[in-house]
Amino acid sequence: MAKIRMRDGLGDMRLKFLIEDTDRHGNVRLYVRKRGTPKVRLLQAPGTREFLEEYWSAVKGNAPATEDRPVLTAPVKGTLHWLCTQYFASADFKGLTDRTRYVRRRILDAICKRDGDSRSRNWSRAMYASAATNAPTSPKLRTDW
Repeated sequence: MAKIRMRDGLGDMRLKFLIEDTDRHGNVRLYVRKRGTPKVRLLQAPGTREFLEEYWSAVKGNAPATEDRPVLTAPVKGTLHWLCTQYFASADFKGLTDRTRYVRRRILDAICKRDGDSRSRNWSRAMYASAATNAPTSPKLRTDW
């Protein structure tokens, strides 16, 4: 049983099935946990009307809609996203320094976010160059060495 302070100044409330969990980063998360059911995370700010509505909905057994959460799926074989995933798992990529891997991954992820579902065999060399130079996180290339 956890105690929350209402934000509208009406005082404190003790909610029976409300528990607090701290994750590995030290963030406190609020859950509704009833015996025999999985715990349900509450996403609204504690002490608000929306929080109480979400709490009572979870107590009644109505889990929040999972449609709001992104669904991770494996990339389709032959797409640019799949090609990048293969590269990230390769020994060539893993042999790079940490900083180089970080920068390349950011660049390729930005390109995949925009064009990741397109088939890589339909791309020409000019399209790859255009995608790399138009990536929002691509570093400026130094040509004045």
